[in-house]
Amino acid sequence: MKPADQNHTYASTVGRKSRQSKIAKTVHANENKIHLRAVEHNISHADDIFQSSNMSNLSNIGIHDFVGSFCTVDTTYVSHDPLHMPKHENAFEQAIRITPTSFCKCCERFLFPEQCKHVSEKLLLNIALQQLHLSSTDFLCTTCKTSLTKSRMPSISSIGNNLHVPDVPKHLSALNKIEKRLLCQIQVFMLMIILPGGQFAEKGLVLNLPVDVTDIANQVESIGNNTHMCAVNFEASKLTSVKTKHFVRPSYLQKAFKWLQENNHLYTRTTDTLNSKPSETDNTCRRCHVDQEQCDSIEENSLIPIDYTVPHVPDTLNPSHDLPVINVARSAEAPVNIYDIEYGEEKAFPWLFPTGVGGFRGTYHPQKISPSIYFRYRFYNRNAQWRTDITYLLHSAAMSDILALKQSIGVYMKMRKPSVLSQGGVPLTVADVKHSCSNPNITETSYMFMKKIRGTVAYFKNALYNVLAMFRSLGPPTIFMTLSADDLHWPELGMLLENISYDEAQQKNSFMSSMRHNPLMTAIHFERRFKALMKHVIHAKHKPLGNVKDWFIRVEFQNRGSCHYHMFLWVDGIPSAVSDDPRLLSYISQVIHTDIPSQADDPELYQLVRRLQTHSHSQYCRPTSRSICRFGFPKKVCEETIILSHSVASAQNGRFYETKRSADAVYINSYNPTILRHFRSNMDIQIINNAKVLLITYAIICASQNQMN
Repeated sequence: MKPADQNHTYASTVGRKSRQSKIAKTVHANENKIHLRAVEHNISHADDIFQSSNMSNLSNIGIHDFVGSFCTVDTTYVSHDPLHMPKHENAFEQAIRITPTSFCKCCERFLFPEQCKHVSEKLLLNIALQQLHLSSTDFLCTTCKTSLTKSRMPSISSIGNNLHVPDVPKHLSALNKIEKRLLCQIQVFMLMIILPGGQFAEKGLVLNLPVDVTDIANQVESIGNNTHMCAVNFEASKLTSVKTKHFVRPSYLQKAFKWLQENNHLYTRTTDTLNSKPSETDNTCRRCHVDQEQCDSIEENSLIPIDYTVPHVPDTLNPSHDLPVINVARSAEAPVNIYDIEYGEEKAFPWLFPTGVGGFRGTYHPQKISPSIYFRYRFYNRNAQWRTDITYLLHSAAMSDILALKQSIGVYMKMRKPSVLSQGGVPLTVADVKHSCSNPNITETSYMFMKKIRGTVAYFKNALYNVLAMFRSLGPPTIFMTLSADDLHWPELGMLLENISYDEAQQKNSFMSSMRHNPLMTAIHFERRFKALMKHVIHAKHKPLGNVKDWFIRVEFQNRGSCHYHMFLWVDGIPSAVSDDPRLLSYISQVIHTDIPSQADDPELYQLVRRLQTHSHSQYCRPTSRSICRFGFPKKVCEETIILSHSVASAQNGRFYETKRSADAVYINSYNPTILRHFRSNMDIQIINNAKVLLITYAIICASQNQMN
């Protein structure tokens, strides 16, 4: 089992906009700039995917049923409504319950209430923009309104830049993953696995191989309408003996091919044999007597972990029955980049671009659009078909970095080397690049053009420079805090994912199924929840941590796929950690708690501490039963908070204090009552000194996971 915070590769820095110092500048993240890699994860177990033909027969249960038994997280907790409870900031509770209420009339991106901009009278009188059919009751996003005010059509305009895609017809939306794959003229090959928490992830390379679907369409037609289930055999590579068998519904495929032939210009020459007319989709596979929802579970049968016990499989889906077989030959074409060729996206994802237009690369776009803006347009569209399609989401996330790297590749050759004769430097030559090892200026700075690509060495080096600049200008930070996500139990997240009321969300035990199919909205909620915490709790009038003047954040995604924040906070007016000032001892006692509150006096906090802050040993903290917990549990019993001597603090990796802790709280992780009460997830908080700052900085930014262990 891998550590919970394994995925250190994806990070971001966050700072206050009011700070003017460029040397201490950090990068802000907002809901308009959600990381596209929010669903990518660094997984080191290739055998987490089960490709047995036995499991490919799974149809009598849904994948969410399996996840419920595989996930070890308690999903039975139901909280009370904290909106009108004492000790709660109502502004925070109201902020985290806000859901998108409208959409931008120009780019069709969904908008939260604070993002909605009204259409001004000036825009209504602009003749050049009348093709948008704006009215005074419409809303615009900030990006579109800024461009339209300057009489410029935004590149993300659905109508102005021909990015609009019609709704997916029922003949394509009713297909499962394998059936959709058989329609593709460019097939996407990537390894999809299930994380320990049940969410999807992509591992390894992503290949896009052109294929000829004419033979597949003819095989589907030859099977006939009387057969309602058939097997699909994909020709295996000569380098592997792995064979997978999947099941599809030929009647559904026939209707899909027929619809594409009549409505998609890329399929006009697919086959001339599909003469059957599309009809209403029957919700029952008559031969197998399995309803539509059960049939859809077939699409995920190859994602079951290998340690899952195979359930009873109905005889109607047993491979021993003689079913017709569709043989899919291996592609002999070379891999392509679908974002470099015309109609690449439309051929790879025909169910998302049903009419064959609207993709990234097309001559029908009047304005050129960058990849990052294009993906943001797709994923934030009011139509959820792109962000809820896991295949498209993972594929786009993997390709976005490749496209960003290609855009930045020319920066290296534009570098200028220093010269005595020229104050501005002279351009690099081919000889300089060939002998770059002998030129330290080139070797040390040549990769810095990749600093905006998350996960690269240059990205982390730039993040390190940022935090070191903050250390220099602000001094050492006062607090190091970690916030995790209790996303299975947040009713506010359920309101966003399922468009239900708070009371309805409270009645549900878990939102696992919705989270798995909409990870982007899950990440958006976590970020908005954190912003509300900073604005309405930490910076509110009560100031539970004191006067926080600045902060630095590192965002990562845990091995289970949920967000995880590490942050430094600079608190004004707090004595240095190396001093013996009694105010420091008082501050630690007020901010950090390690006790179990009284159940009678504060039942809400008692329940939160017991459920979220109680440590239990696992393979992560204690690899063997005889080893010592790497987090130091159980902790020492201490009658009151004390400051340790320098020699004792040095032996404890810089931890210079012990908090008040009773015998029944030796497994309680440190917390702040106000933050825990509002954020309602596992947290850790420490007061740090100079030595601890260096260790934490190295751990969360510089070191690889193996070095951290």
